Amino acid sequence: MSTGAPGRVRRYGAHRVLPPAQTAMVPATGLCWLPDLVAVLALFLVTTLAMWDLIVGGTMIGQDAAVYFYPIYEALGERLRAGDVPGWNPAQFGGAPFAGNPQSGWMYLPAMLLFALLPVESAANAYMFFHLFGAGLAMYALARVLRLGVPGALVAAMAYAFTGFLYERTVCCFAYGGIAAWLPLVLLSAELALRSRDRLWMVLWWALGGVALSQALAAWLGQGAYYALLALGGYVVYRTLFQPPAHIHGTRGKLMALVIHGFALLAFGFGLAAAGVIPRLEYNALSSLSGGYTGTQA
Repeated sequence: MSTGAPGRVRRYGAHRVLPPAQTAMVPATGLCWLPDLVAVLALFLVTTLAMWDLIVGGTMIGQDAAVYFYPIYEALGERLRAGDVPGWNPAQFGGAPFAGNPQSGWMYLPAMLLFALLPVESAANAYMFFHLFGAGLAMYALARVLRLGVPGALVAAMAYAFTGFLYERTVCCFAYGGIAAWLPLVLLSAELALRSRDRLWMVLWWALGGVALSQALAAWLGQGAYYALLALGGYVVYRTLFQPPAHIHGTRGKLMALVIHGFALLAFGFGLAAAGVIPRLEYNALSSLSGGYTGTQA
């Protein structure tokens, strides 16, 4: 048997034994993914039970969904199937901008794909199921990356996805689900980019975060996007200036990380969302609310 200084590899006969600090860093093998798979399947099952009326052929109808989102998303799907870019909506208010409408579904990929490929009833059901399950799945992944155990991450996912507010708004008001489903993925991508020391992986995580952020901007450009950007900004500030990863140190290093990661995530997000954001900003500047609500209107 040979021993050495603390932290060195010790040899007992033919076996090498790592010290505790290094043992914790050795990746597990075998069925280490099985608990996560079981948790994801449990989340899927609970989502299915929660949305059972959709599975058996019904369609949940909420106030805003019935009078606004179903009709406009159906029109979006029809225009896309015809190979048309929906710039103008002749059926609303005697004619109104379509792509310039911030909640028309233009450039929001779940709405564009589902309502272009499926009948409106099936598309609406799939849309609601996707957002409820997607919100829970993204929160589960974020919780696991933040080192919660499988039970804790599953509780976090269910608490997030099945809160009364989000569950009800997923049926009633599609814009809320469009923010809730993508926000955990934005934060997850930011976290993994901050941890990464490999530039390629860092860029890939920025890109994933940009995709998620672009979808939040497309789903609800306004109050929802504002809150999402506040959450992202606060998270990046905290993880660079106050609780940075080990490889980010020193005042200059922290400030550089804040600027680089913040700029990269915003650049990817707004760049990928440009086709939806630009026509909406242009239309807003020409509308009667270009300056926002003022005085007693607010």
